[in-house]
Amino acid sequence: MKRCLALLCVLALAVLGYGYWHGATHGAFSISLRLAGEKTQGSQILLAGAEVVLRDTQGLELARGRMDRRYNFVRLVHPAVGDCQDAEQAAAGSSAGRSAWQACFEAQSRWIPAWAEKVHSISLSTPGCRWPEIPVKVRTYGPDWLLWWVPLPHVGGKPYTYYSLSVSLPPPACGANP
Repeated sequence: MKRCLALLCVLALAVLGYGYWHGATHGAFSISLRLAGEKTQGSQILLAGAEVVLRDTQGLELARGRMDRRYNFVRLVHPAVGDCQDAEQAAAGSSAGRSAWQACFEAQSRWIPAWAEKVHSISLSTPGCRWPEIPVKVRTYGPDWLLWWVPLPHVGGKPYTYYSLSVSLPPPACGANP
């Protein structure tokens, strides 16, 4: 009986330990950009295709991203696998596409926690405008690693640490303000 109880405790600790480890080593990062005092549509037009550089306290580059032209969000660009956009589009069509998407997502999610909490500022540029160093504060939402093993559609799943950055940009440094 004691042996069975000890085995059950070890198994429970292993399951919870895996959830904690996965949440600590895998993450997702969302970046929201908008112009201060502007309607969303104006921000979308000016910021479409913008290049975003995330920097640490010394101004060193931690990561890069690109503003998606169609859906108005920033796609992070992993140094080795890119931004996963092609893999994402191929995922709907084939099992090979899904495998490519899963591999790209895995690489991105492992890469993000390595630098996300170090972000101190961003710089942004479009073909006609640029915003040099803008101080930012990243919000971190811890993983729900205690419930990752629950087999329900609305609860559980592998845990990730979520990082969020919402920036209201000052007027741009370009010839004409939008």
